[in-house]
Amino acid sequence: MTEVGELAAWVEGIIKEFVESPENTLMNAANERAWAEPLVGFSSGADPLYRFYKGDIGHFYLTPIEWFEKTFPGVEASLEELTVISWILPQTEATKAENRRQRAYPSERWARSRIFGEKANVKLRGHIAEALIEAGYPAVAPMNAPLWARGTRSGAPPSSRRRVSGTLCSRSRGP
Repeated sequence: MTEVGELAAWVEGIIKEFVESPENTLMNAANERAWAEPLVGFSSGADPLYRFYKGDIGHFYLTPIEWFEKTFPGVEASLEELTVISWILPQTEATKAENRRQRAYPSERWARSRIFGEKANVKLRGHIAEALIEAGYPAVAPMNAPLWARGTRSGAPPSSRRRVSGTLCSRSRGP
């Protein structure tokens, strides 16, 4: 895989295949899927938005190049060589319909996607990073990395917001 389009299609295929697997489950009696078909996007590690985030959010925010350098010390990479892979895992139509009927609390499907769907997302991040590394592309899934910390341990303000997405940083050429 040398062409950028081929590599992007390969990564998108890995993500979509995983979402179709038994790992993507609400763990209910019907064993329904937690997430619908994912939306996948790619951005350059050189995108100025990442520097803006660091300035706007705070010193504890790590840019893609910082994640890469801390994960792979001694492996040289330029901003232009890094690709950030992001995905959104949308709720299924059944979950959205059930949740629309609720007036006070989230629906059971939504609550199950919050717990079991996020467990699948953690596995998905690791699965993609592993596939990229095996193919010769150093990759890190920041939220799965030992360096990731929630709350004030990293100096970041505590947050009640929940991510229903994933992000990886990968160097675009092998070692």
